[in-house]
Amino acid sequence: MNLDPLTSLALSMENNKGVYALLLGSGVSHAANIKTGWGIMTDLIMKIAHVKGAAAEAEQDPVAWFTETFEEEPGYSSLLEMQEPTQATRSSLIAPYFERSAEDEENGDKQPTNAHRAIAKLVKAGYIKVILTTNFDRLMEQALEDASIQPTVIANSNDIPGAMPLVHERACTIIKLHGDYKDLDTKNTYEELESYDDALNGYIDRIFDDYGLIICGWSGEWDTALRNAIQRCPNRRFQTYWISRGEHGDKAREIIDHRKAQPIPTAGADELFEELEEKVRSIAEYRQVHPVTVQIASATVKRYLAEDKHRIKLHDFVMQEVDRFLEATKDPTFNRDGKIDEILERYLNQAEMLLHIFAIGGYWSNDGDIEIWQKALKKIPDTIEQNLRHSRDGKILYRFIVASLIYAFGMGALAANKHFSAIRFLQSCLLDFSDDRGITYYPDIIRNISCHGHDDTTGSNTVFKHLVPPLHGFLQHITGTTNIFDATPTPFNQAFDRIEYFTDIIFYGRKLYLPIGQKYWKIQHQTGLDTIFDIVHREICRYGENWPPLKAGLCNGSLENFKNTHNNYVEKLEGVIGGEIKRLD
Repeated sequence: MNLDPLTSLALSMENNKGVYALLLGSGVSHAANIKTGWGIMTDLIMKIAHVKGAAAEAEQDPVAWFTETFEEEPGYSSLLEMQEPTQATRSSLIAPYFERSAEDEENGDKQPTNAHRAIAKLVKAGYIKVILTTNFDRLMEQALEDASIQPTVIANSNDIPGAMPLVHERACTIIKLHGDYKDLDTKNTYEELESYDDALNGYIDRIFDDYGLIICGWSGEWDTALRNAIQRCPNRRFQTYWISRGEHGDKAREIIDHRKAQPIPTAGADELFEELEEKVRSIAEYRQVHPVTVQIASATVKRYLAEDKHRIKLHDFVMQEVDRFLEATKDPTFNRDGKIDEILERYLNQAEMLLHIFAIGGYWSNDGDIEIWQKALKKIPDTIEQNLRHSRDGKILYRFIVASLIYAFGMGALAANKHFSAIRFLQSCLLDFSDDRGITYYPDIIRNISCHGHDDTTGSNTVFKHLVPPLHGFLQHITGTTNIFDATPTPFNQAFDRIEYFTDIIFYGRKLYLPIGQKYWKIQHQTGLDTIFDIVHREICRYGENWPPLKAGLCNGSLENFKNTHNNYVEKLEGVIGGEIKRLD
């Protein structure tokens, strides 16, 4: 199956930034109601005919009438000189054909078209750096300037020696092959279009040799010098695409055959370039959804979270990264080959980008974005049941990653003081027991992997002994590289302890089990230092019912319920680990 030519062009442009030059003819400016050079010339002839009282005679063929009357071929320059003796008055004569009047402003005429603006977007994104045009107007320049791009304009051969080499031009170079409307040295007549001088020929020969070509709005029938330049090009390093509204003429078909060009039919330049720009941008965004570094992934999440209009893109980005992780780890050999710590390292390597974007997501997400992260998280256990029915260790390792994602998002949210996001996310993920294939096993895995050196009696499987140490250290690596915590370890450790504590309270409040966690190790080995229980005690004494986690919905926002849950939990915990832990009055 072959791609349609426009999609093929979009893919080639995105793959090869800056290798295509545009050749724009009068058809691109047609929607702006700007006359072609030929149209202006015949209009000037008709003005002379009106003055001479021969309008009816000249109307059928103005050029033939002029030639017969004045015994010479009409030329753009000579016509202007006949009607206005000085440069200043000639400029005022020609300006109305190109510059907007009040009526033009009202009608939307003589201003950059949608095609010009779409091209400007492609230039700004680096896909187009060279534009050749046969048009006298300045619509392309205006569109670029509106997009904050200052192009280099070559309007005649005198501009070539001082121009920056094309390969070094940062923005865009516009070559006005037939001149600019304010320049008397424009090319319009058959004779003028028959040949170019050596300087211009040499310049465009290099362009046609070095660049692919996208032609639009140019018939190829009248411009002999330009046609010859294209046909004498010895190389075709890149494809030529010819965009047109109707059938190509004989001269155009010669060029198409010579360059092996790909015709692209269109209803109009506006529609074509808008669609092309959209396709190129979509391809680029798709590739950003598959970034090669966690730095690019993190930047992408931040950009999508910055504006609500990117919500769909954010959803697709996160879900596709989940799919990538699941695809990379679904092979049964992924979970069998090697020792358990080697398998775990493979899981962590595959999950690193996902954990980064979850941590960034927690930090930058608004409350309305939480459903995206919840949906992504729940997709993992659903897939586990299908792919790893007979791999107990594989399921446990998957669950370790899921628990790590819960912690990463929650800690990111706490780092941004978004208690509502953290509590809502935790409660949703930890208490969803509506599906037997869902996340009902999260409590078991979190209870064991957060012990940091302590295996409780339910965690007898040997895999847990390898899961215990990595959670804290791995998350510290992840959140450290995302720069969401300060350089000192205290903010990270506090966030880790708080997420663990909130998890304990949520579980114990539902009478699910008695969590242990890293706090066991801290109480046993960090005597004299504040524990999470000391910190919570101080904050409750200070804030009472206004404690942020309560305002966010912990224990349904009830201070009394929270105190009861905390104290009952502490009493049970003391019985397991020994020693006294502060209760809440």
